[in-house]
Amino acid sequence: MIRRFLSSLLAVAVVVAAAPASAQVCASWSLAAEYAASPAKNPIVDACGQAVWALQYAPTRARDPNTYLPLDSYLPFHGSQGWQLTSPVFYWDGYAHLPAIALNSTGATLQIPVWAPFPWDPGVVLAHPGPDQPTVVVFRSPVTATLSISATFTSLDFNGGDGVDVTVDTSTGNLWAGYARYGSPAALPATQVVVRAGDPIYFTVGPYGQLYYDSTRLDITVAVVERGATVDIRPWETPNVVNLRSNGLVDVAILTTAALDATTIDVSSVKLAGAPVATRGDHLHAVLEDVNGDGRLDLLVRFEVAALKLEPNATTATVVGTAGGVGFRGSDSIVVVQ
Repeated sequence: MIRRFLSSLLAVAVVVAAAPASAQVCASWSLAAEYAASPAKNPIVDACGQAVWALQYAPTRARDPNTYLPLDSYLPFHGSQGWQLTSPVFYWDGYAHLPAIALNSTGATLQIPVWAPFPWDPGVVLAHPGPDQPTVVVFRSPVTATLSISATFTSLDFNGGDGVDVTVDTSTGNLWAGYARYGSPAALPATQVVVRAGDPIYFTVGPYGQLYYDSTRLDITVAVVERGATVDIRPWETPNVVNLRSNGLVDVAILTTAALDATTIDVSSVKLAGAPVATRGDHLHAVLEDVNGDGRLDLLVRFEVAALKLEPNATTATVVGTAGGVGFRGSDSIVVVQ
Protein backbone atom coordinates (compact mmCIF):
# COMPACT_ATOMS: atom_id res chain seq x y z
CA MET A 1 0.00 0.00 0.00
CA ILE A 2 2.80 2.47 0.92
CA ARG A 3 4.67 1.71 -2.31
CA ARG A 4 1.44 2.14 -4.27
CA PHE A 5 0.71 5.51 -2.64
CA LEU A 6 4.24 6.86 -3.13
CA SER A 7 4.21 5.81 -6.77
CA SER A 8 0.95 7.71 -7.13
CA LEU A 9 2.57 10.81 -5.70
CA LEU A 10 5.37 10.56 -8.25
CA ALA A 11 2.90 10.03 -11.09
CA VAL A 12 0.37 12.68 -10.15
CA ALA A 13 1.83 15.39 -12.40
CA VAL A 14 1.58 13.05 -15.38
CA VAL A 15 -1.95 12.01 -14.41
CA VAL A 16 -3.12 15.61 -14.08
CA ALA A 17 -1.74 16.44 -17.51
CA ALA A 18 -3.17 13.34 -19.20
CA ALA A 19 -6.61 12.99 -17.61
CA PRO A 20 -9.60 14.66 -19.30
CA ALA A 21 -11.14 17.60 -17.53
CA SER A 22 -14.02 16.79 -15.18
CA ALA A 23 -17.48 17.95 -16.17
CA GLN A 24 -18.55 21.12 -14.43
CA VAL A 25 -20.98 20.51 -11.59
CA CYS A 26 -23.42 23.31 -10.74
CA ALA A 27 -24.35 24.03 -7.14
CA SER A 28 -27.28 26.44 -7.55
CA TRP A 29 -30.11 27.12 -9.97
CA SER A 30 -32.54 29.96 -10.69
CA LEU A 31 -35.63 29.47 -12.86
CA ALA A 32 -35.59 33.09 -14.07
CA ALA A 33 -31.86 33.17 -14.84
CA GLU A 34 -31.76 29.86 -16.67
CA TYR A 35 -35.01 30.57 -18.55
CA ALA A 36 -33.51 33.90 -19.69
CA ALA A 37 -30.32 32.18 -20.84
CA SER A 38 -32.17 29.71 -23.08
CA PRO A 39 -35.79 30.91 -23.42
CA ALA A 40 -36.60 28.79 -26.48
CA LYS A 41 -35.63 25.50 -24.84
CA ASN A 42 -37.95 23.23 -22.88
CA PRO A 43 -36.52 21.52 -20.89
CA ILE A 44 -34.25 24.40 -19.85
CA VAL A 45 -30.55 23.66 -19.32
CA ASP A 46 -28.36 25.11 -16.60
CA ALA A 47 -24.91 26.68 -16.94
CA CYS A 48 -23.37 23.19 -16.74
CA GLY A 49 -25.40 21.87 -19.65
CA GLN A 50 -27.82 19.79 -17.57
CA ALA A 51 -31.56 19.84 -18.36
CA VAL A 52 -32.96 20.89 -14.99
CA TRP A 53 -36.22 22.84 -15.57
CA ALA A 54 -39.23 21.55 -17.49
CA LEU A 55 -42.30 23.69 -18.21
CA GLN A 56 -45.45 21.58 -18.08
CA TYR A 57 -49.13 21.58 -17.17
CA ALA A 58 -51.60 19.31 -15.40
CA PRO A 59 -54.61 18.25 -17.51
CA THR A 60 -56.84 18.39 -14.40
CA ARG A 61 -56.78 20.11 -11.01
CA ALA A 62 -55.82 16.78 -9.41
CA ARG A 63 -52.08 17.55 -9.72
CA ASP A 64 -50.98 13.97 -10.45
CA PRO A 65 -47.34 13.96 -11.68
CA ASN A 66 -48.05 10.83 -13.71
CA THR A 67 -50.37 12.90 -15.91
CA TYR A 68 -48.27 16.04 -16.38
CA LEU A 69 -47.57 17.01 -19.99
CA PRO A 70 -45.10 19.44 -21.56
CA LEU A 71 -46.08 22.88 -22.80
CA ASP A 72 -45.23 22.16 -26.40
CA SER A 73 -44.95 25.46 -28.26
CA TYR A 74 -42.84 28.60 -27.90
CA LEU A 75 -45.28 31.28 -29.04
CA PRO A 76 -45.88 35.05 -28.78
CA PHE A 77 -47.20 36.04 -25.36
CA HIS A 78 -48.44 39.60 -24.79
CA GLY A 79 -45.46 41.26 -26.49
CA SER A 80 -42.89 38.67 -25.43
CA GLN A 81 -42.62 34.89 -25.88
CA GLY A 82 -43.59 31.95 -23.72
CA TRP A 83 -44.19 28.21 -23.52
CA GLN A 84 -47.82 27.39 -24.24
CA LEU A 85 -49.99 24.77 -25.92
CA THR A 86 -50.33 24.57 -29.68
CA SER A 87 -53.95 23.60 -29.05
CA PRO A 88 -54.85 25.72 -26.01
CA VAL A 89 -57.62 24.90 -23.56
CA PHE A 90 -58.25 28.67 -23.35
CA TYR A 91 -57.32 31.51 -25.68
CA TRP A 92 -56.55 34.66 -23.67
CA ASP A 93 -57.61 37.90 -25.34
CA GLY A 94 -56.07 36.86 -28.66
CA TYR A 95 -52.57 37.18 -27.19
CA ALA A 96 -51.82 33.88 -25.45
CA HIS A 97 -52.65 30.19 -25.27
CA LEU A 98 -53.44 28.97 -21.74
CA PRO A 99 -52.03 27.36 -19.70
CA ALA A 100 -48.71 29.15 -20.24
CA ILE A 101 -45.37 29.91 -18.58
CA ALA A 102 -43.62 32.92 -20.10
CA LEU A 103 -40.61 35.16 -19.53
CA ASN A 104 -40.53 38.88 -20.26
CA SER A 105 -37.34 38.87 -22.30
CA THR A 106 -37.90 42.28 -23.94
CA GLY A 107 -35.81 44.31 -21.49
CA ALA A 108 -38.75 46.63 -20.83
CA THR A 109 -41.85 46.59 -18.64
CA LEU A 110 -44.89 45.40 -20.56
CA GLN A 111 -48.47 46.38 -19.79
CA ILE A 112 -50.67 43.30 -20.23
CA PRO A 113 -53.35 42.53 -21.28
CA VAL A 114 -54.44 45.49 -23.38
CA TRP A 115 -58.01 45.59 -22.03
CA ALA A 116 -57.06 45.64 -18.30
CA PRO A 117 -53.31 46.15 -18.11
CA PHE A 118 -50.96 45.43 -15.24
CA PRO A 119 -47.14 45.71 -15.33
CA TRP A 120 -44.98 42.72 -16.28
CA ASP A 121 -41.39 43.61 -15.45
CA PRO A 122 -38.42 42.45 -17.54
CA GLY A 123 -36.81 39.17 -16.48
CA VAL A 124 -39.93 38.02 -14.62
CA VAL A 125 -41.32 34.52 -15.16
CA LEU A 126 -45.12 34.58 -15.35
CA ALA A 127 -47.37 31.52 -15.06
CA HIS A 128 -51.04 31.51 -15.95
CA PRO A 129 -53.12 28.33 -15.54
CA GLY A 130 -55.99 27.25 -17.74
CA PRO A 131 -59.58 26.95 -16.46
CA ASP A 132 -58.79 23.59 -14.82
CA GLN A 133 -55.17 23.09 -15.83
CA PRO A 134 -52.47 24.14 -13.35
CA THR A 135 -49.09 25.15 -14.71
CA VAL A 136 -46.20 22.99 -13.52
CA VAL A 137 -42.51 23.86 -13.28
CA VAL A 138 -40.45 20.73 -12.75
CA PHE A 139 -36.95 20.92 -11.29
CA ARG A 140 -35.09 17.67 -11.87
CA SER A 141 -32.00 17.45 -9.70
CA PRO A 142 -28.81 16.64 -11.60
CA VAL A 143 -27.09 15.61 -8.36
CA THR A 144 -27.53 13.47 -5.28
CA ALA A 145 -27.53 16.01 -2.47
CA THR A 146 -29.36 17.89 0.24
CA LEU A 147 -31.03 20.86 -1.47
CA SER A 148 -32.44 24.10 -0.10
CA ILE A 149 -35.53 25.33 -1.95
CA SER A 150 -36.85 28.89 -2.18
CA ALA A 151 -40.17 29.57 -3.92
CA THR A 152 -42.38 32.66 -3.89
CA PHE A 153 -45.63 32.94 -5.85
CA THR A 154 -46.83 36.52 -6.39
CA SER A 155 -50.13 37.46 -8.01
CA LEU A 156 -49.45 40.24 -10.55
CA ASP A 157 -52.92 41.30 -11.67
CA PHE A 158 -54.56 43.95 -9.49
CA ASN A 159 -57.70 44.07 -11.63
CA GLY A 160 -59.58 41.32 -9.82
CA GLY A 161 -59.71 37.56 -9.43
CA ASP A 162 -59.95 35.17 -6.51
CA GLY A 163 -56.31 34.09 -6.30
CA VAL A 164 -54.45 30.88 -7.09
CA ASP A 165 -53.66 27.63 -5.33
CA VAL A 166 -49.94 26.85 -5.30
CA THR A 167 -48.03 23.74 -4.26
CA VAL A 168 -44.54 22.32 -4.02
CA ASP A 169 -44.41 18.54 -4.36
CA THR A 170 -41.85 15.76 -4.61
CA SER A 171 -42.17 12.30 -6.08
CA THR A 172 -43.25 11.06 -2.64
CA GLY A 173 -46.04 13.59 -2.08
CA ASN A 174 -46.90 17.15 -1.13
CA LEU A 175 -44.18 19.24 0.50
CA TRP A 176 -46.17 22.46 0.93
CA ALA A 177 -49.40 24.09 -0.23
CA GLY A 178 -50.37 27.75 -0.23
CA TYR A 179 -52.69 30.41 -1.61
CA ALA A 180 -51.73 33.67 -3.32
CA ARG A 181 -53.77 36.65 -4.43
CA TYR A 182 -52.86 40.19 -5.33
CA GLY A 183 -51.14 41.86 -2.36
CA SER A 184 -50.60 38.54 -0.53
CA PRO A 185 -47.77 36.45 -1.99
CA ALA A 186 -47.32 32.82 -0.94
CA ALA A 187 -43.80 31.83 0.06
CA LEU A 188 -42.48 28.37 0.80
CA PRO A 189 -40.97 28.33 4.32
CA ALA A 190 -37.25 27.56 4.56
CA THR A 191 -37.08 23.99 3.27
CA GLN A 192 -34.40 21.38 2.67
CA VAL A 193 -34.91 18.07 0.91
CA VAL A 194 -32.64 15.09 0.29
CA VAL A 195 -32.72 13.96 -3.34
CA ARG A 196 -31.00 11.52 -5.61
CA ALA A 197 -29.87 12.49 -9.09
CA GLY A 198 -32.92 12.58 -11.33
CA ASP A 199 -35.47 13.19 -8.56
CA PRO A 200 -38.14 15.80 -9.45
CA ILE A 201 -39.56 18.72 -7.48
CA TYR A 202 -42.85 20.14 -8.79
CA PHE A 203 -44.00 23.78 -8.45
CA THR A 204 -47.64 24.24 -9.48
CA VAL A 205 -50.00 27.20 -9.96
CA GLY A 206 -53.70 26.41 -10.34
CA PRO A 207 -56.92 28.44 -10.34
CA TYR A 208 -58.51 28.81 -6.94
CA GLY A 209 -61.95 29.20 -8.48
CA GLN A 210 -62.22 30.81 -11.89
CA LEU A 211 -59.13 31.40 -14.05
CA TYR A 212 -59.33 35.16 -14.70
CA TYR A 213 -56.63 37.50 -13.34
CA ASP A 214 -54.43 34.52 -12.38
CA SER A 215 -51.11 35.81 -13.75
CA THR A 216 -48.55 34.74 -11.14
CA ARG A 217 -44.89 35.66 -10.82
CA LEU A 218 -42.57 32.71 -10.09
CA ASP A 219 -39.37 33.22 -8.09
CA ILE A 220 -37.82 29.79 -7.66
CA THR A 221 -34.24 28.96 -6.70
CA VAL A 222 -32.58 25.72 -5.65
CA ALA A 223 -29.14 25.32 -4.08
CA VAL A 224 -26.98 22.47 -2.87
CA VAL A 225 -26.51 22.40 0.90
CA GLU A 226 -24.55 19.17 1.00
CA ARG A 227 -23.59 16.90 -1.87
CA GLY A 228 -23.68 13.13 -1.74
CA ALA A 229 -20.20 11.69 -2.29
CA THR A 230 -19.08 8.26 -3.52
CA VAL A 231 -16.21 7.06 -1.37
CA ASP A 232 -14.14 3.88 -1.47
CA ILE A 233 -12.32 2.94 1.74
CA ARG A 234 -9.23 0.85 1.02
CA PRO A 235 -9.97 0.95 -2.73
CA TRP A 236 -7.73 -1.98 -3.60
CA GLU A 237 -8.93 -4.31 -0.86
CA THR A 238 -12.09 -6.31 -0.09
CA PRO A 239 -13.40 -6.34 2.57
CA ASN A 240 -12.45 -2.92 3.92
CA VAL A 241 -10.73 -4.01 7.12
CA VAL A 242 -9.82 -1.38 9.72
CA ASN A 243 -7.59 -2.68 12.50
CA LEU A 244 -8.04 -0.36 15.47
CA ARG A 245 -4.83 -1.72 17.05
CA SER A 246 -2.82 -0.62 14.03
CA ASN A 247 -0.57 2.44 14.06
CA GLY A 248 -0.76 2.56 10.28
CA LEU A 249 -2.71 4.51 7.71
CA VAL A 250 -5.93 3.84 5.81
CA ASP A 251 -6.46 4.94 2.20
CA VAL A 252 -9.74 6.46 1.05
CA ALA A 253 -10.72 7.41 -2.51
CA ILE A 254 -13.31 10.17 -3.03
CA LEU A 255 -14.56 9.63 -6.56
CA THR A 256 -15.53 12.26 -9.11
CA THR A 257 -19.18 11.85 -10.10
CA ALA A 258 -21.95 13.98 -11.55
CA ALA A 259 -22.59 15.23 -8.01
CA LEU A 260 -19.01 16.03 -7.01
CA ASP A 261 -15.83 17.08 -8.79
CA ALA A 262 -13.09 15.65 -6.60
CA THR A 263 -10.52 18.09 -7.99
CA THR A 264 -12.36 20.95 -6.24
CA ILE A 265 -12.20 19.40 -2.76
CA ASP A 266 -10.53 21.38 0.02
CA VAL A 267 -8.27 18.60 1.33
CA SER A 268 -7.81 20.33 4.69
CA SER A 269 -11.57 20.04 5.29
CA VAL A 270 -11.77 16.28 4.73
CA LYS A 271 -12.37 13.95 7.68
CA LEU A 272 -12.94 10.21 7.97
CA ALA A 273 -14.82 9.16 11.11
CA GLY A 274 -13.79 12.46 12.70
CA ALA A 275 -10.09 12.12 11.82
CA PRO A 276 -8.34 14.73 9.62
CA VAL A 277 -6.17 13.81 6.66
CA ALA A 278 -2.78 12.52 7.81
CA THR A 279 0.29 14.70 7.33
CA ARG A 280 3.86 14.01 6.30
CA GLY A 281 6.00 16.88 7.36
CA ASP A 282 4.22 19.99 6.14
CA HIS A 283 2.19 18.13 3.52
CA LEU A 284 -1.17 16.41 3.62
CA HIS A 285 -1.33 12.80 2.45
CA ALA A 286 -3.44 13.50 -0.63
CA VAL A 287 -3.07 12.96 -4.35
CA LEU A 288 -5.22 13.25 -7.50
CA GLU A 289 -5.48 9.97 -9.37
CA ASP A 290 -8.01 8.16 -11.56
CA VAL A 291 -8.74 5.45 -9.01
CA ASN A 292 -11.67 3.74 -10.74
CA GLY A 293 -10.46 4.00 -14.33
CA ASP A 294 -13.28 6.19 -15.66
CA GLY A 295 -10.97 8.85 -17.08
CA ARG A 296 -11.71 11.40 -14.34
CA LEU A 297 -9.44 12.45 -11.50
CA ASP A 298 -10.39 11.27 -8.01
CA LEU A 299 -8.95 12.34 -4.68
CA LEU A 300 -6.94 9.73 -2.77
CA VAL A 301 -6.31 10.61 0.87
CA ARG A 302 -4.80 8.83 3.89
CA PHE A 303 -5.81 8.85 7.54
CA GLU A 304 -4.12 7.65 10.71
CA VAL A 305 -6.03 4.67 12.08
CA ALA A 306 -5.30 5.80 15.64
CA ALA A 307 -7.17 9.06 15.00
CA LEU A 308 -10.39 7.41 13.77
CA LYS A 309 -13.38 7.71 16.10
CA LEU A 310 -14.94 4.32 15.39
CA GLU A 311 -16.89 2.00 17.66
CA PRO A 312 -15.76 -1.65 17.69
CA ASN A 313 -19.10 -2.71 16.20
CA ALA A 314 -19.12 -0.07 13.41
CA THR A 315 -20.05 -1.37 9.96
CA THR A 316 -19.71 1.90 8.01
CA ALA A 317 -17.42 4.93 8.12
CA THR A 318 -18.31 8.39 6.83
CA VAL A 319 -16.21 10.95 4.99
CA VAL A 320 -17.16 14.66 5.14
CA GLY A 321 -15.60 17.78 3.68
CA THR A 322 -16.19 20.75 1.39
CA ALA A 323 -15.75 21.24 -2.34
CA GLY A 324 -16.11 24.67 -3.88
CA GLY A 325 -17.47 25.93 -0.57
CA VAL A 326 -20.25 23.30 -0.51
CA GLY A 327 -20.29 20.42 1.95
CA PHE A 328 -20.27 16.76 0.94
CA ARG A 329 -20.78 13.47 2.74
CA GLY A 330 -20.32 9.83 1.78
CA SER A 331 -19.99 6.45 3.49
CA ASP A 332 -18.56 3.01 2.77
CA SER A 333 -18.74 -0.33 4.52
CA ILE A 334 -15.95 -1.44 6.85
CA VAL A 335 -14.99 -4.43 8.97
CA VAL A 336 -13.51 -3.41 12.32
CA VAL A 337 -10.97 -5.65 14.04
CA GLN A 338 -9.15 -4.98 17.28
